[in-house]
Amino acid sequence: MTDNDLMISVFRIARLHSRLFHTVLDRDGEGGTMQDGLILHLLSEEDGITQKVLAQKMHIRPQSLTGVLEKLEDKGLIRRRRSETDKREQNVFITESGMKRSAELTAQRDVITEELFSILSEDEKAELYRLLTKVADQEL
Repeated sequence: MTDNDLMISVFRIARLHSRLFHTVLDRDGEGGTMQDGLILHLLSEEDGITQKVLAQKMHIRPQSLTGVLEKLEDKGLIRRRRSETDKREQNVFITESGMKRSAELTAQRDVITEELFSILSEDEKAELYRLLTKVADQEL
């Protein structure tokens, strides 16, 4: 086994999770993306953060977030307002509809995740979590 084999396995798991999640999204008729779900989840935990902070939490560039936020705003799931302290920044707020959609997506994600990892014992899940967190938390 090589480091490349490990990376391919991580990629395969991510693709499998994405495929399962999109199957559920297509079935519920609301559409959207996993990225939409992450944005709504982050805002449900910390409403009113700046677009810059939201992008940092998602590990993407703020410019990459603009189009996604516009679509969520058009659907009435979020709203953006200029910051009162810095007019160059926008704060992003989740709407009541966005909170409802976030809860729906979280429930769907939980079912999919449980199904995906059901073949692992609790000890195996804990070890996998420990190892993946160790890799993800490193400073590169």
